[in-house]
Amino acid sequence: MHDAPSSGHFGVDRTYIRAAQDFTWKSLGQDVERFVSTCGPCQSNKAYTARARGIPTPLEAPDGRWQAVALDLVSLTESAEGYDAVVVFIYMFTKQIFCAPVRMKGTTAEKVAELFLLHVFRTQGLPKVLLSDSDPKFTLVF
Repeated sequence: MHDAPSSGHFGVDRTYIRAAQDFTWKSLGQDVERFVSTCGPCQSNKAYTARARGIPTPLEAPDGRWQAVALDLVSLTESAEGYDAVVVFIYMFTKQIFCAPVRMKGTTAEKVAELFLLHVFRTQGLPKVLLSDSDPKFTLVF
């Protein structure tokens, strides 16, 4: 009823109307809404409805040693030791990386800060800028 090959993916209202013509049960409306909201093609092709995004601006290139470091958590398949992710610190001037294995579950900002101190800070010092695509609350705590 939702993804008819001849007409595409209907929204909640049209899917409900089509389903209600042939079927009826107590939670039909809720079930249709849940099904449509989890439809993969609908979610990936949905129009962007939030505020207009700003103009992307490139980051300034660091002009000296150890000024900008990027941080990222990369999840992997679990190793024999039980690690399932890697924390990657990237020195933006030369693209030098420092890696540390972690277990994704239970990894907190404090734990990542400890890894930063152990693997990066002790040899390179404190950078002026730390870039991260993580939640701002995570970065603040870090």
